[in-house]
This record gives sequence, structure tokens and C-alpha cells, in this order.
Amino acid sequence: MILFTGFYNRPPTIIGKAEPGSLVTASVQGKTYTAKTNGSGDYSLYISDSLLDKSIISITAKDASDNVSTPLSVEFKLDVRVPTAPTVASTPEILNSTMPTITGKAQPNSIVFVSVGQYIYSGKPII
Repeated sequence: MILFTGFYNRPPTIIGKAEPGSLVTASVQGKTYTAKTNGSGDYSLYISDSLLDKSIISITAKDASDNVSTPLSVEFKLDVRVPTAPTVASTPEILNSTMPTITGKAQPNSIVFVSVGQYIYSGKPII
């Protein structure tokens, strides 16, 4: 069994689960990428090239006995949407503190940047 969990970053990294100790292979755009699963069956495959929108990725797992799983096909979709602007909860405490905690809302999985003078801070939204 092979479980595709998702993509992250650009170029993407494919993450998922397969049988512990198996070799996971992903084929896309004429190239092949491999990774071995850890003791929990987790794997992470870094795709070193940028993928085209709607690329089909074929993923298989091969166990220690050389049994190969049925291929799992996943379509890569390039997210080119501009995220919505984050909101900030402005309160007097933020404005009157030398070490404020800034709260607000942002698109899930985005990175929020806050600039104060010459300094830039970043953080991820808490979901």
C-alpha cells in the first residue's frame, strides 16, 4: 500500500507513507526519484526540477522481497493564486508594548511577514 499525503514547497517534495523499509519511486516528466521509507513507513521525495501544471506523477513502492505496488497516479496542480491579505488584530496593547504579540488571520499554510522599521519577522498561521 502506498499513501500520498501531499506536496510542499516549490520545486515540490512528495510526502507520504508506504511499507516500512520499502523503496518508493516517483516518475514524472521523464525523470525518476527514489527514497527509502523510515521505520514508520514515512517517505519524502524531493523533486529537483520544477513541475509543469497538471503533471502526472506515478508513485510505486518496492518491498524487501522485490514486490512492487500498483502505481498510484497523482496530478500535480500548480497554485498560482495570490493569497488574500492577512488581517491584524490592532489593539492598544500592540501599539504600546516593546515586545508585542501580533495576532490576526491569514490564508492556511501561508507565511506572514511583519516589518517593523528595518526588521522583518515571519511566521506561519496557527490553524
